[in-house]
Amino acid sequence: MKLKQLIKDILQKDERLWNEEKTELNETLLLDLVEKIDEKIINLLLQEKSLREKFFVKIKDVYVFKTNEFKFFIEENKVDNSYTQYKNRIGLTDGKRFLKDTNDVVLNWPYKDCVLEGGQSTEEGYDTYFEYGKKVTKTDEKKGWKAGQYNKKQAKRKEIFFNTILAHDEIDRLFDEKALVNWKRFTKDGEQEIKEIKRDAELNRKRGLPEDTITDNLIIKGNNLLALHSLKREFAGKVKLIYIDPPYYFRKDKSDDAFAYNSNFKLSTWLTFMKNRLELAKE
Repeated sequence: MKLKQLIKDILQKDERLWNEEKTELNETLLLDLVEKIDEKIINLLLQEKSLREKFFVKIKDVYVFKTNEFKFFIEENKVDNSYTQYKNRIGLTDGKRFLKDTNDVVLNWPYKDCVLEGGQSTEEGYDTYFEYGKKVTKTDEKKGWKAGQYNKKQAKRKEIFFNTILAHDEIDRLFDEKALVNWKRFTKDGEQEIKEIKRDAELNRKRGLPEDTITDNLIIKGNNLLALHSLKREFAGKVKLIYIDPPYYFRKDKSDDAFAYNSNFKLSTWLTFMKNRLELAKE
């Protein structure tokens, strides 16, 4: 058996290196793991005598892996006999490896490891609170505020970040499943009272889903991050396509927009906002 075919057969035992059909070896990931002296791969190569003799040198009772010699062999002898350098893949590379397959390059920005609570729209952009009025000015009186009672006020919400390392409790509460309230069902006959959520077993079987999956069409109003977390238990892994309407990072003309987005995001804040939601949407 040729050496490159033997390597391919041996490495079949490491699922990290293959696509789902186990037909294509990820050579760039293999080279990256070899560079880090990955224990599993080294053990697999050691098990085969011919590979042990070719890519290891024995010093007393210890086998030392000849990393550069193995990497050279892989690069010079494409294991999958591909006629293209990067079969079926498009993406950024450093010349040899896809950035996706290496930890040497990281997209980094402030707050990357944080969760941004909200701030997309004006609905989320203001906090309502009550403040006791000891004294009120004429301007306060015009707003309906009175002395000697609690007055309802609003203030523009500051961007609230929870660090994933330091604020576990806050993040757990934020991402806990929320109770969905004020249910309504609309049909051709108008609005109806909801007595139960539809779960069509036959339709779910046709779709290849568990029979008790919700089959009602749902419109949910609320913070999209909280809504996604509340729906995760029911719909994770079952959604084929998601359309998203991301917040604008910058918009010059605000005058004609009936729905006023928060366009004051810093770029790092906007990236964090998108990261929180895209990672969850992928699930």
